[in-house]
Amino acid sequence: MRLTKNRTIQALLWAAVVIPLDQTTHFKLLEFGGIPAHKVSASEQGMRIQVDKSAMPIVYKFSKPINMKSIDIQLEVDQLLKLDSSQPQGEKGNDDYLFKVGVVFEGDRRLNAMQRMMAAKWVTELFQMAQEGQGLDHVLFLNAVQDPKIHKSRRDHPMRPELLKENNVWMIKKTGQHHLLYQFPNTKKVLGLWFSPEGDDTKSKFQVVLKRVTVGTEDE
Repeated sequence: MRLTKNRTIQALLWAAVVIPLDQTTHFKLLEFGGIPAHKVSASEQGMRIQVDKSAMPIVYKFSKPINMKSIDIQLEVDQLLKLDSSQPQGEKGNDDYLFKVGVVFEGDRRLNAMQRMMAAKWVTELFQMAQEGQGLDHVLFLNAVQDPKIHKSRRDHPMRPELLKENNVWMIKKTGQHHLLYQFPNTKKVLGLWFSPEGDDTKSKFQVVLKRVTVGTEDE
C-alpha cells in the first residue's frame, strides 16, 4: 500500500506498548478487605490468574502517562462463570466477570488528608499512580461479559460510582482462547491498567491466562 505524506506522519506518531507479563514484580497485587485473593503467577507464557471465589486488583503503572488509543488482549479461560440466569450479570449476587481491564485516566481528582486516612488501601494505591501535582479522573473498566442482555451497556459501579465506570464491550461465551480489541474514540492521558477477573460474588472457580497485552499510543 502506498502511503501518503499524512499517513506516513501518522504511522510514525503511533506506537505500541507491550505490557510485561513474564514477572509479577511488574505489577502491584492488591486486595479487597474481606475477599479472598487470586493466586497469580507469571512465566514466559504469560500471567496465570487462578480465581477461586476470589477478586483482587492487579495494577500496572506506566513509567509516565501515555496517550492511549487502543488495547489489544490475548487470553485464555478454562471455565465460565456460575451465573444466575434469573437476573442480569452485574446485579448483586451476579456481579462477576471473567475478565475486565480498568483504564486509569489522569485528571484533577485527589485525596485530601482525611480521605487518605479513611480510604481502603487499593483506593490510595490508585491515586498514588498520579505524578506529583496531578490526580485521577476515573477508572473505566472494559468488561468481557457472559450475559448477552448486558452486552454494549454501561454503568457507574455501585461500589464507587464517582470513580469506577464500566463499559461492557466484549462477549465471552465459551472457554478457550479469545482476542479482545478496543479502540478509544478519543485519545486521553492514561496512568495505568487494572486487570480484574472476578469470582467472589458468584462463587465461581476458573483460570485466566493473559498471553499478550498491547496498548496502542499516540505521541504528542
